[in-house]
Amino acid sequence: LTGDGVSLEVIKKAEKENCLILRIVETRGRHSIGRLMANMKGAVLEETDLLEWSPGERFAADQPVELQLKPFEIRTFKLKLGSA
Repeated sequence: LTGDGVSLEVIKKAEKENCLILRIVETRGRHSIGRLMANMKGAVLEETDLLEWSPGERFAADQPVELQLKPFEIRTFKLKLGSA
């Protein structure tokens, strides 16, 4: 993860699926831009809510994902390995 004011705060196993959860937080109280890079061919990043239930936009995990965060915003992603 790169970006000023953007921090990867949590990496954990998902509660109900066999995947990892990544939580990214804007830490400076302003609009911030970052880039998330998993560099994992064949894996998928899927944005979700804090409860890990609602699926959102999907990204190939072998490409950088551009992030735009609002002040103190928390974004949650599922990293699904071996998914296309």
